[in-house]
Amino acid sequence: MTTVLGFFTLEQWVAVMGIGCTIGTFLINVYYRKKEYKLKERQYENTEKNIDGDRR
Repeated sequence: MTTVLGFFTLEQWVAVMGIGCTIGTFLINVYYRKKEYKLKERQYENTEKNIDGDRR
């Protein structure tokens, strides 16, 4: 374990953690944007059904 932790300097560990956090944030944003898109798509479809239903 000491060998693994001693492989990088403190500055390099900070850089690795920064890259990891950046990638994690990107993936979380992609996940929630997909969910938001699906929700808006569903709301749009429901609105279209309501409009078409009122005209008949």
